Amino acid sequence: MVDARFKKSFEKGERQRASGDHEGAFAFYQDCLGFVDKSVAPRAYAVAAFRLVRMSRVLERDSFARELLSELADDDVLPSEIRLESFEILIRLLMDFSSGAELFEAAERALALAGATEAHAVKARIHGNLGVLALRDTDWNGARHNFLLSAEGFGAVDDIEGQAEAWTALGEVAAKTGGLDEAFRFFEDAFRALVDHQSFARASVPRAAMGHILRRRGQSREALRIFEEVCAVNGRQGNQVSGTFVDLAAARMDLGDWVSAEGALNLARKNASNAVERAKVSYLQADWLVEMG
Repeated sequence: MVDARFKKSFEKGERQRASGDHEGAFAFYQDCLGFVDKSVAPRAYAVAAFRLVRMSRVLERDSFARELLSELADDDVLPSEIRLESFEILIRLLMDFSSGAELFEAAERALALAGATEAHAVKARIHGNLGVLALRDTDWNGARHNFLLSAEGFGAVDDIEGQAEAWTALGEVAAKTGGLDEAFRFFEDAFRALVDHQSFARASVPRAAMGHILRRRGQSREALRIFEEVCAVNGRQGNQVSGTFVDLAAARMDLGDWVSAEGALNLARKNASNAVERAKVSYLQADWLVEMG
């Protein structure tokens, strides 16, 4: 049974959050934790705590969020699924705001708990995060090791999309270390698995990566065919559209089709939504201008 004071404070916190009063929402969510017995209603306690973490992030009180998440993760009173959820949120936060030592320590504790409770999907996600961190730090062996474990973990629970994402990451590692044939195989395995799963939009990511490998091999005509296919899947709007048109323009430029390349560049510029995408368009457009005089 949840205390009426908890319900009242939580509802007030939700209203304040919806209105944009994050400071007020923070205070009400914090009050909630004092109005519920976590041994009796652990999920209610966790929901309020996770809302408090979210408000902490909005208010840039990241130290508070880290401390609260660490407390939740180590609290033996709470069920393992709540503790593991806390670990996962903590690890994602630490990837942005912490030293590697603190992150790896949290990951080790999380993996120990996940292993003890046979939470294969959680282990897979944690290894995936560690792989991303290693990739960011150019630790290719560490990235490969963790992405392989991630793929294995997702495979154990028949999570096709998760496993394909890990295979795509393994392809990126192989491509960065010069193993183009191995990279292509990983990308192709991910693509075919996602198509079989009818996850066509997700499949466009490893499919485009296959095109990048073909371009690096000098097989620009084959790459162009793939980029046209990806463009048809992604349409003319969405997060990946600008990059898709950049790929299309680059392949057309390889083949000397400068007029069509200009059209793709214009669409890439129109859909670029951040500085990185705009920079990619600008660099490629500079190459186009040099060639066209």
